[in-house]
Amino acid sequence: MPVFADQNMLETAIRNLFSNAIKYSFPRGEINIKANLDNESILISVKDSGLGVKSEDLHRIFKIDHNFTTPGTNNEKGTGLGLILL
Repeated sequence: MPVFADQNMLETAIRNLFSNAIKYSFPRGEINIKANLDNESILISVKDSGLGVKSEDLHRIFKIDHNFTTPGTNNEKGTGLGLILL
């Protein structure tokens, strides 16, 4: 699908989504990636069978003034910046 976007920003966003899906999925887990054309937009979705985010933490993950990170399923570390950058 042709896209009009900043290539570096798009690559960074997609890389962060894929990396998080891998980091927070269990071994042999499932990751589904879809891209759908919706009118004049492309909707990219990433769904994994991993840990997910606790409901009480949802309000914290997009706040730039608060660094929020949790270890991955194999104790991988993160910066807590990936979702904020999106």
